[in-house]
Amino acid sequence: MSYAKINLGLRIVSKRADGYHNLESIFQELSLADELLIERADEFSLATNQPGLPVDETNLCTRAYRLLAAEYEIRGGLKIFINKRIPLGSGLGGGSSNAATCLKVINQLFRLNLSLPEQLRLAARLGSDVPFFILGRTALVKGRGEVVIPITFLKNYQIVLVYPGRAISTAQIFNNLEIGLTKYGGGVKFEAVIFRIASLDDLSGYLFNDLEEVVSRVCPEIMGIKERLINCGARYVSLSGSGATVYGLFDLQTDLSNIKQEFPASYLVFIANPR
Repeated sequence: MSYAKINLGLRIVSKRADGYHNLESIFQELSLADELLIERADEFSLATNQPGLPVDETNLCTRAYRLLAAEYEIRGGLKIFINKRIPLGSGLGGGSSNAATCLKVINQLFRLNLSLPEQLRLAARLGSDVPFFILGRTALVKGRGEVVIPITFLKNYQIVLVYPGRAISTAQIFNNLEIGLTKYGGGVKFEAVIFRIASLDDLSGYLFNDLEEVVSRVCPEIMGIKERLINCGARYVSLSGSGATVYGLFDLQTDLSNIKQEFPASYLVFIANPR
């Protein structure tokens, strides 16, 4: 399985000399997942049930295979089928998760015996969020995403994910940051306040997403989704990553059986649990 994630807060720390941004976030892996079917073959092939998902050399699974094949002179191909459940461009890390899953499976199938540090190094070459998915669960993530520090964090809640069906370009959002649509770099470091968060009610006092203002300009539906989740009893609501998925954290005893009826039929609504 290739699990999704949400960002429990996202702080933009600074712009880097290489054009990227230093970030700080708490990543939480979810029960929502894509299913990847991977087996050895004579040649490499990639297929999916999702029409909008590229299966060429731009796909991160293809890039993971090519990277490891070049680095370790792998002989033989791979047959991959991605049963996609995580929406494309949703801010839930589906592509990065797929890449990490492929990297781990290739390591096993071809008996590369890669150490964890080596897997993390390779993952960072594939994308900013990929290293987190090598470890999964819950982690403080810093830098471009290459610094992944496992942490113990809240688990006693359920999650409602609402995707309005509009894929958001991460590059577009960060370009907007560059032209000053929002200020970033302020706020208390998440690393300094993690130990103070003991319940869902504490989250809004310490965590925030610096990208939310910019993303809301591109996707105005976000504010309406947040309001509906709060009205349904969510204890904490936020945008995940660069969006456009908005999530609400609910008490375990909250009945969510009718939650999908609160949103337009065109929206994708998922109920998930933290892993």
